[in-house]
Amino acid sequence: MTLDTWVTGWRPRDLNAGNFPQLRGAVLANYFSDPVFRKMLAKPPEADPAAAVMAWATTFGKVLTWDDIGWLRGLTKLPIVLKGICHPDDARRAVDAGVDAIFCSNHGGRQANGGIAAIDMLPDVVAAAGEVPVLFDSGVRSGTDMVKVLALGARAVGVGRPFVYGLALDGAEGAVHVLRCLLAEADLLMAVNGWPTIADVRAAGAVRVR
Repeated sequence: MTLDTWVTGWRPRDLNAGNFPQLRGAVLANYFSDPVFRKMLAKPPEADPAAAVMAWATTFGKVLTWDDIGWLRGLTKLPIVLKGICHPDDARRAVDAGVDAIFCSNHGGRQANGGIAAIDMLPDVVAAAGEVPVLFDSGVRSGTDMVKVLALGARAVGVGRPFVYGLALDGAEGAVHVLRCLLAEADLLMAVNGWPTIADVRAAGAVRVR
């Protein structure tokens, strides 16, 4: 469950370009193809795109709170992961609510500029989460970044933009090439530093130098 968009941030580049593709009915296929969403509409999205977009905006704008986690748990047996936790207090509250994992992320800063980097918050979030796994993304651009994140306590690392850049340049093969390069760089960095396994990386740890 993504936590960063109670409202959309002030995004000058999008405003200057007049770019909000959802309001034009783009990038909403996951909604428009969903049978539950389609039942909410008087007409299918293909027949009345504008009404479908407004229904999406109304649905997307409903804010969830901590009290809704119990309701969500009652809907599914799947693991519940909260993505967007960057403060130890929120991590502790998520653990108390019974979530299965925490995703420490500011989503690449796509909503609020000028905040604390997510990686600076990661160690405190990991400590607060205890035995609950912490995943991480936000600004991961290299295999070196991946190793640093693992050393700071994350259980797994998410890669966003580099993967998409490869996809844009050369389709699936481009995405695979990017991932292979990231893994190769991480493997070499571990070898240079004498860490044969990820367990060794975690045992070595890392210290933020300012």
